[in-house]
Amino acid sequence: MKINIVIFLILILAAFSYVQSIENTNAAEEVTNAEAAIRKAAVTCYALEGSYPPISYLEAHYGVQLNRDKFYYHYEMLGSNLLPIIKVIRK
Repeated sequence: MKINIVIFLILILAAFSYVQSIENTNAAEEVTNAEAAIRKAAVTCYALEGSYPPISYLEAHYGVQLNRDKFYYHYEMLGSNLLPIIKVIRK
């Protein structure tokens, strides 16, 4: 009987660890996808309009949606002809 309880607890701990691993992977993918979407919009804007815009312009004209409740956004413009530094950080 005690062996069954120990095995059950081990299985529960293994399942919990697996779920945590999946959640961490999904969180990292969300950050990567958010950065890629902003970068793609910035590059598209540069290709069409000839300069890299502020992030607010990307929101207004290129459909970029920022989830400020979930992420911090660092978008540093280096010049109108240089790709901005784009960093998304999970809150």
